[in-house]
Amino acid sequence: MISRSLILLVLLLLAAPIFAQIPVSSQALPGTPGYLVTHFPQIFQAVNAAADGDTIEVAPGTYSGSMDLGTKNLRIYSVGGSSVTTINCAFATRGFLIGGGQTGATQISGFRILNGRGLPSGGGLLIENGSSPLLRDLVFDHCRGRDGAPAGGAAGGYGGGVHVRGM
Repeated sequence: MISRSLILLVLLLLAAPIFAQIPVSSQALPGTPGYLVTHFPQIFQAVNAAADGDTIEVAPGTYSGSMDLGTKNLRIYSVGGSSVTTINCAFATRGFLIGGGQTGATQISGFRILNGRGLPSGGGLLIENGSSPLLRDLVFDHCRGRDGAPAGGAAGGYGGGVHVRGM
C-alpha cells in the first residue's frame, strides 16, 4: 500500500506545471511576526506585489522583462548569479526601470539582461529622477537604445545597456 501511494505521489508531482519559484519576503526575520513568503512565476509579478523594503529572491532560469520599481526600494537578486539567471526582454522593452527616487536600499544583483530595448534610452536599465540604486553582477547582452544602437556601440549617448539621466 505504501509503494502504491508513493507512485501516485510521484505521478502527481510529475504532472504539476513547472515554473521557477520567486519568493518575496518582508523585512521581518524568518519565523517572526510579519514574515511572509509568496511565490510568483515571473519577476515582474513579484515586483508588482512587493512593498517598499521587500526582498525578491530569484531562482536560476530565464524570465521575461520588464520591471518598473515605481517608487519602491527593493532588493532583487538571483541566487545563482548572472551566469544562470537571464531576463530576456525580446527587444520589446527594457529589463529594469528605476526612476522613483530610489536610494542605495534598492539593490539589483545577479542578472544577465538580454535583448533589451529602451525607447529612447536604457535598453537594459534606465535610472532616472535622482535614483541611486546599488548594482552588482549585471551583464547587458544585445541591449539597444535610441535608433536600435547596441550596447557598446554608438548609441548617441542614450545607453544601449544602461542610461542614467536626471541626476
